[in-house]
Formats: sequence, C-alpha cells, structure tokens
Amino acid sequence: VSSGLGSIKINVNWGTVPVSNFIFKDYASNPILIPLDTGWDMNIRHPVVIHDGSKYRMYYTSLTYGARAAVGYAESQNGFDWSRPFDHPLIYPGPDPNLWDGQCITAGAIIKSNGVYYLYYTGFSSQNGAWHIGLATSTDGTNWTKREEPVLRSGSGWEFQVIASSVVKKGNQFLLYYTGRSYPQYKIGVATSENGVDFQRNPANPILSPTLGWEGSMNSTGSVIIEGDSLKMVYSARQGNNTYFGMAKSVNGKKKKKNSTPVFDNLSTSAGWAKSSIDYPVFIKTDSQYRIYYGGYNGNQWTRIGVTIKNIN
Repeated sequence: VSSGLGSIKINVNWGTVPVSNFIFKDYASNPILIPLDTGWDMNIRHPVVIHDGSKYRMYYTSLTYGARAAVGYAESQNGFDWSRPFDHPLIYPGPDPNLWDGQCITAGAIIKSNGVYYLYYTGFSSQNGAWHIGLATSTDGTNWTKREEPVLRSGSGWEFQVIASSVVKKGNQFLLYYTGRSYPQYKIGVATSENGVDFQRNPANPILSPTLGWEGSMNSTGSVIIEGDSLKMVYSARQGNNTYFGMAKSVNGKKKKKNSTPVFDNLSTSAGWAKSSIDYPVFIKTDSQYRIYYGGYNGNQWTRIGVTIKNIN
C-alpha cells in the first residue's frame, strides 16, 4: 500500500520479502569516537553524519549526569579519523528546565538545503513524559538557532514519545523519519513538509513495524538514503540480549522489501568493542562504500561511536 502525498509516493508498508545479501563488516579500528570523560562528554551516542563538501560533520548526543544531554560536534576528512574543534556542545537543552526541551536534547537528523543546515533533534523535560522533535538551523554548521516550539509533537498510542532519526529531500518535500515509542513497542513513521518546518504525518503511519522474530518489539531509528527512485532504510531491532540492524527498501513506491535477516549485529563488532548492544544507526553512501555509523556498548564502558562498512562493487 502506498499513500500519495504531494508529487511523490511514500511507501507505508515495506513488506517482508528477502532482498539480496547486504552484510556489513565492522571497521577494524572501532570505536572511531570515544567520550572525553569531562563535562558533558561523558557518554556519547546518536551520531548524525553529513558529508559536506570536503569534510564529514558529525553531530552526536553528549550526555552528562542526571539524564541530561546536549549536541556535541566532531569533524573528519575521511569519515574515520575524527577531531573535536570545540571543547563543549554546540546546542544545549533549555534554557528553562521546565520547557519541552529543558532537560535533554538528542541529535536526530540533518540535511543541508539551499545553504541552510536543518538539524532535527529530540527533546524532553521529563524522561518519562512526552518527547517532541525540535529544529535548529545554521548557515555554517557550527552556530545554531533553535526554534522555540517543536516541529513535530508527540501523539498518543504508539507515538507517546517521538524520536527524530532521518531526513531526506525528494522533489520539493522534506521527509522526516521518526520513531514512535510506547515502551516496549517501537515503530517507525514519516512526516512531510514543503519548508522543513511545518510537518504533516503520513496518515498511514506507522510505515514500519516489527514482524520478524529477530526484531522483537522494536523497529526504531530508521535512517534513509535515496538511490535514484529507491529509498533504502537501515533500522534498529532487539530480541532478547541481541541487537541488530535490519534493512528495508522501497522501489518507486511500488515494490516494498524488508530484508528477512539482519545486515549487522552486536556480535559482529570488531574485537567485541560493542558486544553488549548497538543502536542509533546512521546510513550514508559515499562513492565507494555504504556506511552505518552507530552507537555501541560493551558492558563495562560508556557508550562510544563506531562505523560498519559495505564496499560498493
């Protein structure tokens, strides 16, 4: 089933048909970014990566005590060797702790359109309350202005908490992918906008829900790339003590395919650096590789950030 919104069709049921073998191999020198263990940067996750001309930019969630989080920044020439030009986050929660994003903000999705960076983030004032999606904009990638109000508010049922995970632009429309969380259920939805600010939910949401045994009750943090007329998504799943990345694909809004097996899992991480769990995938394509940047945890260290790779034949 597809739903026509504007001039394009958005797939709303990505199916359960096996796709071709698409297995990723972990980068041998993972992790590529570790916490500074000072100030805010004690626990890092939720990487959001954009290839911006001659450099890669990474915006990540930088956590400190009390479930407080801000958006940190790193950059790289090759996407593997990263440096931090700042010793502090670029975007903070608040300033009022009672505001909708006053306690915590987490990096979610980024796109550059007409010279402006749009960074969508998740914010909340109470960890157990509603989570909403906000927007910060920038013209240089480092100095950001937050909008006062969310661009997508939480809803009811499966959307009790909403988490930004990916944004692409197809034609004149922004497609914002997000996770709806009503613990322990996680599902994926999409909202559309002509200007990147005013979003409308797809009426047929959720577009992806757990249907396979290894997915448990989780399809979350879907990250999407566009290849021609196709949309490819990498997403997180969890069953028992194991965590996985799955893949789904939509071709021309007609054929919908969801890989029947994972493309990566926590037991495949290099030297077991994230043997306990992997999550928060960010899917990008370079001239020669598909890459998934992700957060990983090995059970006795703070969460770190790594990358897994599939070469393009």
